[in-house]
Amino acid sequence: MGLYGALAAGAFCVSVGLMWLAYRSILVTGLCRPELELRRRAMTRWVVVVLGIQLLLGACIAAYLVLTTRAGVPALGRALPPLGAVLGNALALQLAVFRLARSLRA
Repeated sequence: MGLYGALAAGAFCVSVGLMWLAYRSILVTGLCRPELELRRRAMTRWVVVVLGIQLLLGACIAAYLVLTTRAGVPALGRALPPLGAVLGNALALQLAVFRLARSLRA
């Protein structure tokens, strides 16, 4: 289970890293703009990028599960890396939602 735990930690970090890059480079930069139209465009770009990341994550998880099913990997080993990726993604989305909520109040 050590290898699968390491894979889960790596998937978590990659997932958080991708979402953080999208958050930092698109959303934060766009929400700091005073013009409403620029904010809307930044939010639209961020949503499109997040949807792309979600599709990529789903494809990677599906490919991983297909490959590990054929290799006869135990169920817990198969579950840990996708779980790490999904949890990393969820954590990053929560942080972005807090930022969006805060910007809507301002």
